[in-house]
Amino acid sequence: MFRNKLQNLPPKPQKHGTAGRNKFIFTRHTNYKQKVLPMPEPVFSPDGRYKVVFSGIEMRMSHWIDSPMIMETATNTLLYTPGNNLWSADTVKWSPDSRYVVMRMREYPGTKKGFTLTFDVVTETCTILPDD
Repeated sequence: MFRNKLQNLPPKPQKHGTAGRNKFIFTRHTNYKQKVLPMPEPVFSPDGRYKVVFSGIEMRMSHWIDSPMIMETATNTLLYTPGNNLWSADTVKWSPDSRYVVMRMREYPGTKKGFTLTFDVVTETCTILPDD
């Protein structure tokens, strides 16, 4: 009788915001398994040829990093990603001609100053300006 009551209980509801957080990837730079959460929509360039996509990486309980990747839309070719997954992009803005993307970056856990990264998709080079 006790067992039947347990079997008939409704499933426990999921906590808000946890759906999809049990996905894992092996990262190229760190070579170990990390928990990731796909972020909302990518930020497309004005002409649609390029996009900045994000992976949400949980470093500690409720400490998420929005790690950016610049990709070519048609082929999904990766053009740029930070040297490690500790860098988060706070803002992303494309130039009107879609040649440059400007990202405000900061490193987890936030003990260092951030910087502004300008990436040229034509030459695949970047310029870094440290924060004051």
